[in-house]
Amino acid sequence: MQLPALAIRNYQFTIVLFLLLVMLGVVSFFTMPRSEDPQFDFSAAVIKVVSPGTIPLDMEKLVVDPIEAALNELEDIKNIKTNVEDGLMVTRIEFLYGTDPDDKYDEVVSSIARIRGDLPASIVALKIDKISPADVSILQLALVSDQASYAELKRHAEALEQRLERAPGVKRVDVEALPELEIQIKVDQRQVNALGISLDEIYTAVQSAAQNLPGGHANGGDRRFTVRTSGDYQSLQQIEDTVIRGSQGKFIYLRDIAEISQGETLPTYRAKLNGEKAVFVSVVQRKGSQIFRVMEGINAQ
Repeated sequence: MQLPALAIRNYQFTIVLFLLLVMLGVVSFFTMPRSEDPQFDFSAAVIKVVSPGTIPLDMEKLVVDPIEAALNELEDIKNIKTNVEDGLMVTRIEFLYGTDPDDKYDEVVSSIARIRGDLPASIVALKIDKISPADVSILQLALVSDQASYAELKRHAEALEQRLERAPGVKRVDVEALPELEIQIKVDQRQVNALGISLDEIYTAVQSAAQNLPGGHANGGDRRFTVRTSGDYQSLQQIEDTVIRGSQGKFIYLRDIAEISQGETLPTYRAKLNGEKAVFVSVVQRKGSQIFRVMEGINAQ
């Protein structure tokens, strides 16, 4: 009973303390971060490996075992789980709660990089993702059109992406369901057979012409310049002008034996909204921001 009596005798102090607590609550209410889902960190990562044509038994022996052996050397591991299918391996590693997510992710990346040269050359994709409960989309927009090409949808989606990234509190903007563009070289098999040109020769010629090679340095007066041979193709015309074979002043160009065009890669999936072709633009909120203020900035954009 001493504490209530003390509070009553010193009522001025009690009133001031009560008002301070009320003010602290009001300030916290208006300034504390808010999001659609709770924002907390735990250390976890997912390693995905794609090796087309590799059976699960070989995937486990050639890919899973070396990766798990490298990961087991890390500290503070809670568990490691791996799923293996034909040509695909997915490993999830989770660390003890309280460890730094960024440090543990860097350790996983370093461990995989150390053994990358020992993994099979048939691997076409190796991706390491950091798991974060706060890394979720708070808004998804759809660009819908049955008439527009994917190239046009890509142009509008990238323009929208740049504008939304300017809004305060936006961590990143993802464009999804958009097929990548690629340069397609369709070789006339009869013609190359008649000329005695192999596909490996064509591949080597195009690859060599597209390389960037360091050429050392050149001195010009008191200044020193870095010389670099740029092989980046800037247009389809430059690809068509690639020399495949030449002798005695006569050259065989790529355009003479192949048809070069720009097309879409095979998509992993297609997106539709109400049965119409669509491209999705997703917005991810930055940790520590207020979702209401983020949405105000997004709506303004």
